[in-house]
Amino acid sequence: MHHMGPGFLMCIAFIDPGNLEADLQTGAKAGYTLLWVVLLSTIMGLVLQSRACKLGVTTGRHLAAHCRARYSPPVRIVLWLMAELAIVGSDIQEVIGTALALSLLSRGHIPLWAGVVAAAGVAFALLALERAGVRWLERAFQLFVAVMAVAMGSLFFLADIPYARVAEGLVVPRLPRSTVATACGLLGAIIMPHNLFLHSALVHARELPGGVAVSKRDSIRYYNIESGLALVATLFINVCVISVFAAGVHGRPEAEGIGLANAGAFLGARYGAKMEFLWGIGLLAAGQSSTMTGTYAGQFVMDGFLNLKWSAARRTAVTRAIALCPTLLFAFASPGALDSMNQWINILQSVQLPFAVVPLLVLTSAGGVLPDEYLSSWGSTLTAWAVAALIIVINSGTAVETFMSDLLPPGAAPVVLFGAGIAVYLVFLGYLGAGPGRVHAALSSASQRCLACGRAPCRRRGSIACCQKGLEKEALLIGARRHSGSSSSGSCDGLSEPLLTEPART
Repeated sequence: MHHMGPGFLMCIAFIDPGNLEADLQTGAKAGYTLLWVVLLSTIMGLVLQSRACKLGVTTGRHLAAHCRARYSPPVRIVLWLMAELAIVGSDIQEVIGTALALSLLSRGHIPLWAGVVAAAGVAFALLALERAGVRWLERAFQLFVAVMAVAMGSLFFLADIPYARVAEGLVVPRLPRSTVATACGLLGAIIMPHNLFLHSALVHARELPGGVAVSKRDSIRYYNIESGLALVATLFINVCVISVFAAGVHGRPEAEGIGLANAGAFLGARYGAKMEFLWGIGLLAAGQSSTMTGTYAGQFVMDGFLNLKWSAARRTAVTRAIALCPTLLFAFASPGALDSMNQWINILQSVQLPFAVVPLLVLTSAGGVLPDEYLSSWGSTLTAWAVAALIIVINSGTAVETFMSDLLPPGAAPVVLFGAGIAVYLVFLGYLGAGPGRVHAALSSASQRCLACGRAPCRRRGSIACCQKGLEKEALLIGARRHSGSSSSGSCDGLSEPLLTEPART
């Protein structure tokens, strides 16, 4: 029981308002077909979260601190900015969820803009609870998860859902062509980048009661068990939401226009006021439970990357102020605008995710920072990298498709610029994966080989191609001399001296 807490804070990101948006869209558009994607996504999330947990427990430092030590200042500034964007995006979704829930539960008497402002005040109320002790805050999060489970579970059992079809959707993987984009959006919404920073920090910062001595290996096992139990609860909640909207909306005209803003009204019209109320309670719990996790993650990210410590109140004030401005603008526009904003933030999160996943796997693989006795097996490591590669490919593909179809203006120039941006994005991820040491070693090796040729033009222009051309000429000359019976020594690769020299200048 002493290790209970971090896993439940971590699991909040799996059931925040952004996930509920993805869930209801999945149920409305794909029915029960993609339930297996939720199961797969949850398992993949557990794989990555267990690596974050192991990093924090075994090294005593969290992911952001390790990134600061490993990467150069420009690189870690980029990583910090990406993490902050992800946190602000998550905070916007929390504000949206809270505002929509308050409007729904008040029967529209609380307008959306007032709900957005009220969401900021609730965040500071939770900060006051933290001052009573972190254990009280952890209990509050466990209560939020329980409320969501009861609310969404009640929706599930009241909606007269065919359980056999739910079971089939969970265990039979099917991916019709028309549901590919929906499946990618669902996968990208479940695993959140800031959650990896948060979990690695929570486990190493946790203090056990006096007299309790637990080995690091046992601590890792206990934390993983707690994380698994917490994610089982989130899986149940996500399956319930998808199933409810699959039963009530899929195949109907309303499926194309449904979102968080009108989901409660539809449930009320379809099943009765009780269902609308339960949905509002669950949505409110989702919005509030995500509030403090974003604050905690922001504190750890800022401290780790910048060595800058802010109080929770100051951090919450700044983050929520940034989140309030665009959310208020969209709230005054229309409820549908908030839905669109929510979906775009899910895409933003998917683009940010590799900037947390790749450094995490580099640090926890062979050659990283883990002690040898805590390194995972090759099979486990390959599985983690396969999970990361799948997530990156799916999320990047979804983002590219969305931008190409919805945002890019016609013409060749925007497409070329967008392609160049994608190339820079992938090269940067490759640099993160290879690590500064390997990249510098490769560049140094290439430079030494180039300089070994002894060719001034090669050194002057820094052209490896120039050096390679010289090597090819040398090889031909060596072959000719050997054929004529003459002996020669020297080459750029394996010979003691270069045979070709730069022409003398006058």
